[in-house]
Amino acid sequence: MTSASRVRTASVYPRSSPSSLHGQAIRLVTALFLLLFIEGWWRSGHFEELENDHELDFYPLELLQDVAEIDDSERMHLAMLHEGCMKHRESVITADFGRNGDKNSRTGRFEQDDENLRQKLENCPDVEVFLPSGIRGDGYCEDAMGYVKYLQGRALPRWVLDVEFEDKKTGKKLTYHDLCPKTPLIFMNHFWDGVPDSPTWPESKPVYLMPNVEMYELEAEHYWRVDMVLCKTAICTRRVRMWYQQEGNPRRTRVMYTRHTTSDAALYAKTQLGASADVTKNFSNVHFVHTAGKSMFKGTNAVLDCWLSRPDFPPLDVYVDQGIYNAFMKKTYDVQIKTQPAPQKITLHTGRVPGNMFGRMMVEAAFLLCTSVLEGYGHYINQARASAALIVTTDAPPMNELLSPESAILVPHPSSVVDKQLLGGNFDGDHGLQGVKGMATNVKGADICDAVERILTMTPDERQAKGERARKQYVLDTRFFAAKMNELRALARKGQASWYRP
Repeated sequence: MTSASRVRTASVYPRSSPSSLHGQAIRLVTALFLLLFIEGWWRSGHFEELENDHELDFYPLELLQDVAEIDDSERMHLAMLHEGCMKHRESVITADFGRNGDKNSRTGRFEQDDENLRQKLENCPDVEVFLPSGIRGDGYCEDAMGYVKYLQGRALPRWVLDVEFEDKKTGKKLTYHDLCPKTPLIFMNHFWDGVPDSPTWPESKPVYLMPNVEMYELEAEHYWRVDMVLCKTAICTRRVRMWYQQEGNPRRTRVMYTRHTTSDAALYAKTQLGASADVTKNFSNVHFVHTAGKSMFKGTNAVLDCWLSRPDFPPLDVYVDQGIYNAFMKKTYDVQIKTQPAPQKITLHTGRVPGNMFGRMMVEAAFLLCTSVLEGYGHYINQARASAALIVTTDAPPMNELLSPESAILVPHPSSVVDKQLLGGNFDGDHGLQGVKGMATNVKGADICDAVERILTMTPDERQAKGERARKQYVLDTRFFAAKMNELRALARKGQASWYRP
C-alpha cells in the first residue's frame, strides 16, 4: 500500500450507523463524567496520585483521525514570536508581535524608552511571563512564546519590574505591580531574580511556575511559594502532585497538565528560503541526523558507540557544540572518528548550528536520532515531530509521552537516579520525593543499533507513516495546549489559582 493511499481526510471515512453513534456518545459522556469525578475528588484533597510504570495512551487513534491541521499563518506566527524573543532580548514581546511576518517590526513590542510606556504597561493581559534577557535562548523562548501566543499575554524583561512612574495627580511613585497588581506572572524554573520576594510584590498577585522537573536548581521552597504549577508533561504533573501529597500544600497550589507546543522550524525555513527549501523527505535513502547542541544529555555517546561498532550502517551526521565535544567526547571518540574505514559513515559537525541551517535540516532530514537521557519537555523532539520525520527516541518519559510505538522507534533503557533532583527518587537533601524511579536513562549503543536495524527492515511507506503520525501528535498537542491556555485565562480572570476548594 502506498503512503498516498493510506492518507485519508475525515470526509472519506464511512458514516457511522445510528447505533454506532449512540454507542460513541455513551462512551464519551461516561468518559467525561469519570474525568469530572476524578478532578472533583482531587480538588477535595482525598485523591492519591500514584506513579505509573507505563505511560498512558496520549494519542488515541480516534482523536488523531479527526484533529484539524493548524493553519500555516498560525504556525508562522509562533515562529515569528520565537524569532522576536531571540532577537529583541530587552523588549516586552506581546501576542501581536510577528503577525505581519516582520521580525524587526515595532508592532507588538516595546522597550523602556517608549514614550507611551506607562499606558502600554498598564494594559494588563490575563497572564504574563517573566523572561529576563539572560535566559532568552532557544529553549526558554520556545516555552515563553507558546504562553504569549495562546494566553494573549506578554513576555517581560527585568527592567519592567524595576521601572517607576510618577502619578501626576498624587505625586506617588508607581511600579508595574501598581499597574497590574492581580495579573499572574509565570516564572521559568528557578529564574525568579528574587522578584516575588520583593517588598513591592502585591499579596493579590499570583505566582505561577513552569518547572522542568529534571533540573537540579528547583527546590521545595519554589513549589511551596507558588499558586499554580504549569506542567508540560504527564510525569511533571504526576510527580509534583505526589510531592504535594507527601510534603504538604499550604497554599493549596493547583497543578495543571497543559502539554505544550513548539515553533515549526521546517515551515519557517521554507518561508525564508523559498523554492530552495521546497523538497520532499526521502524515506528510501536512509541517512541519520543527530543534533546535541550544547547539551550533554542527548545520548550522543551511545549514538557514537553504536555507529563505530557498525561500519555497515547508513551515513550519520552528528551536530554538537565544540565545548561539549571537547569536554565529554573527544578523548574517547576523536581518533576513532578520524580513522573510520572508507567510506566513512560518521560526519562530525562541531559548533553552533545557525537557525536557517537547522530549519533546512528539519525540512530535509527523514531520520532523526533524538535519544535523550532526560528532558524537561523536548522542544527539539517536537520540532522533529512537526517536520514529520521518522524519529528514534528513548522509551522513557517525557520522550515516550511525545512519541508512541506507532509514531516512532522507541529505544529501551535502564533508568538511573540523580541525587540532585528533588523529584527524582533519591534526592540527597530534605523534602525529596520518595518511592519513585529515577528520571534519567542510561541509553546503550547496542540498543540504538537494534532500533536502527528495525528501521532498515521497514519499507519506505512504513517509515513515512510513522513520521506522519508523529506530525499529527504534534498538532493534537498544540490543540490541547491552546485549549488549556484558554482555561488558564478564565481561571486567572476569576482569581482561581487554588486547586482545592476553600
